[in-house]
Amino acid sequence: MELFKLKNSHDNTWLFEIKADAVRNNIFQFAMQQDIVVLTMQKETQSLEAVFKKLTT
Repeated sequence: MELFKLKNSHDNTWLFEIKADAVRNNIFQFAMQQDIVVLTMQKETQSLEAVFKKLTT
């Protein structure tokens, strides 16, 4: 798992920005090691156009 960004976006809500797609298990294992309770996980994606706009503006 290559982690690009990790930030606490809201109280007790963490945003992991990663390169690989199959990392849900790794995040769960990390949470277990840190005694963090994971209630939900959501996958967010960006289109190629959105990435291009983000890089060029």
